[in-house]
Amino acid sequence: MLLGLMVLTVLIHLVDTLSYSVRLNSVKSGKFALSMSLFNIFVLVSRTANMFQAPLIGTLIGISIAKEIDPLKDIRLVIFSATIGTIIGILFIPTFLKLFAIAVNRLETKGSVPSIVVEALSVSNMKRMLKKTTKPRKKMFYSLRYREIPKRLLILNTVITAIYTIGVISAYYAAYFVDEEFLLAAAAHLG
Repeated sequence: MLLGLMVLTVLIHLVDTLSYSVRLNSVKSGKFALSMSLFNIFVLVSRTANMFQAPLIGTLIGISIAKEIDPLKDIRLVIFSATIGTIIGILFIPTFLKLFAIAVNRLETKGSVPSIVVEALSVSNMKRMLKKTTKPRKKMFYSLRYREIPKRLLILNTVITAIYTIGVISAYYAAYFVDEEFLLAAAAHLG
């Protein structure tokens, strides 16, 4: 179960990281409406995965409470998985931007997201996608005008992402420290 939770966490943060790059693509392509509609599907997938993550974390904590084992090590592995997902997402941004631009163009032609998904899942298109893989290069990093990005924006974005990442996990971990006689009341209070 822990491994499944970790894989799901990697995927959630991978999609979240890649979704940030979609905004860049919409500005570059000028196809804002098409990019945003496709972007919203990626966000929907990520949010749906979050709905599956919470019960898994709850199960992990419940098992730890039943066995009287501190789940801190497992929680740290889940948080580490979030970090790995973000790093993988950063490394895949150049490839994702290429593929996303193609998907936006196909959406403009076909007009249907499900048909694009079905088309993308064909073996021949999967092979083409693999050929479009782009390794991040130093030139890409140096071409970023990161000095022009407001530091306050970066700090606030980092804090918000940290809270988003840790929020649900820390609430479930707090349940480990609640006396057993108050667990039902604490669960009822949370909704």
